[in-house]
Amino acid sequence: MMRAILEETSGVTHRIVQRLNAAPTVAIHERIERITLELLSVKRMEPSRVVNAKRAGTIASVVEADQYRARTASGSNKAMNALQPGK
Repeated sequence: MMRAILEETSGVTHRIVQRLNAAPTVAIHERIERITLELLSVKRMEPSRVVNAKRAGTIASVVEADQYRARTASGSNKAMNALQPGK
């Protein structure tokens, strides 16, 4: 794997970081769950896969955050109502 990374990036640190950020993003999004040799070149060869994975991850994160806020807000409202006299 190290050899493949060096071949893909020519040893340029910026490229190494780009590839090692893009590969797992796509792997998780596409449910591969493993960085493969093919995924090391995805940033260079198929950047749209990286963009799609990042968008999906961002959308999923926003949805999860909204759901969390809704759960905690409803829990907070119940707690606040329990503390108020007459409720």
